Formats: sequence, C-alpha cells, structure tokens
Amino acid sequence: MKYLYLLVILAFPLFSQSIYTCNIDGVINFSQSPCGDEDNEITVKVQEPIQSSTEQSTNEPDNSNKTNSQQHFDDISIKLYDRKIKKLELKIKQHQSNLNKKIETLKLKKLYANNNTAGAIYEDSISNEMIAITNKYNIMINQERERIKSYKQKKLELLQKNTLF
Repeated sequence: MKYLYLLVILAFPLFSQSIYTCNIDGVINFSQSPCGDEDNEITVKVQEPIQSSTEQSTNEPDNSNKTNSQQHFDDISIKLYDRKIKKLELKIKQHQSNLNKKIETLKLKKLYANNNTAGAIYEDSISNEMIAITNKYNIMINQERERIKSYKQKKLELLQKNTLF
C-alpha cells in the first residue's frame, strides 16, 4: 500500500490537488473539501498532457478529427441512402407484382362475366375496379419513385461535398 502511494506521488509530479478522506459511520468517503475534524488530506499531483511538436508550434485547434468524423458520418449517410433506395426499389417491384396479381384475378372474373347473361353490367364494374386498382398502385409506385429520386439527390450532394474536400 505504501508503494502505491509512492507510485502515485512520483507519477504525477507537476501539479497537485488536495483530496480529503472522511470516516463517516465507519465508511471512508473521498471529497475535494474537508468534511469534518478528523479529515486526512491526500495530495495528488496531476500532470498536464504533453503536446506534440505540431500542436506546440500552432495555437489553432486541430480540425482533422472533426473533418474525419464528418467524413465518417457522410459515408454512413451515403450507405444509408443506398439501403433506402434498394428497399424502395424492392417495394416498387412488390407493388407491381401485387398489381399484376390483382389484375389477373379481375381478368378471370371478367371472363366468367362474359359467359353470364347479366355479365355486361358485371363486366363494367370489373373494368372500373381494374382502373381503380391500377391507379392506386401507380400512385404508390410514383410516390416510391419520388422518394428514390430524393434520396439519390441527397446522396449526390454528399458525394459532391466530399469530393470538394
């Protein structure tokens, strides 16, 4: 234990800071200020970090970490946009597949309606349903394409920004 205190004292020779130990109800507490009559003061010497030769020659802050972290953030954002674009492209394919399935189902109903005496009215309602479903899926597909276009634009802006630096 004595060697530990000696090691601490020798390891930090430049600055000193006082720490007080207090025994409160049998529990030892550490504090920056005295807490009672029976305080024991421990002096800890703190050494300032050593600056490299480039940091000593200039007083300007080092922006390389900021630039590197910004670059890292931009790279992650680009990858995120790529993932979002791929997800949306898959969503578009799924919408197109669902549209085709529903249209095929309605075409089969339309064929059945042709063989029915009251089929003309039923056939018109099926045609209207086909138009409505096609419009619904086209709107959904166009929304996804607009989102893809937006993500591609944001990705392009990030890529251009990174090539400027």
